[in-house]
Amino acid sequence: MKHEGRPAISGVGGSLLLIYQLVMAGWSSWVKKNIGNYQLLSKKNLSLHIETHSHSQYYRTMRKILTMLLMLAPVAMLAQVKLATVDVQAVFNAMPEAKVATEQLNAASAQLKAEYEMMQDEFNKKYAAYQQIALDAGTPQTIKDRRVREIQEGDRDIEKFLAKSKESLETQKQALEAPIYDRINRAIKLVGDEGGYTYIIDVSRTPVAYSGTGAIDLTQAVIGRCATLR
Repeated sequence: MKHEGRPAISGVGGSLLLIYQLVMAGWSSWVKKNIGNYQLLSKKNLSLHIETHSHSQYYRTMRKILTMLLMLAPVAMLAQVKLATVDVQAVFNAMPEAKVATEQLNAASAQLKAEYEMMQDEFNKKYAAYQQIALDAGTPQTIKDRRVREIQEGDRDIEKFLAKSKESLETQKQALEAPIYDRINRAIKLVGDEGGYTYIIDVSRTPVAYSGTGAIDLTQAVIGRCATLR
């Protein structure tokens, strides 16, 4: 015959509940064996009064047992934690899309560098031309002032170009890498769920002071899982 009731409690909670039930069962047995003088109180509170003074020793023993259980519970819970590591940077480098993104960034960077060098050459020419007339008494001061303004404007233009170039490359980098890291994160979650891991630590961002022979490295597993995702 199938009996239905409350679901069984597993893990640390089940162990504590089982021991607690054993303790209470022991208390009930001890009472029945050692206490024979019961007095029923009024029907108003419907409680049972036990006339005895010898039960304090059992209470002290039960408190010691429960205290020990509370001290051991965190140790038992820690034993259930399952840890592993993954090198996200290694996973990223192993993905074909990452190589394509790197090539595109390098190409954009090369174009910006070529433009910067052209602006710098123009600036150098203007500066050299100004030096030729700076000490020439026959050159009107108006021309000298105009050349100085051109040099100053050229310097500001170069600074603005460098700032915008850096911002442009960073924006392009984020746009290219975002879907790659999204796939890596999904792969890590799948591997973690399948393996029942509590925590997976990214060693490329969080340094690990020590890793023993029993350490679990999921880097290759994540790389393999990334290949199945799109």
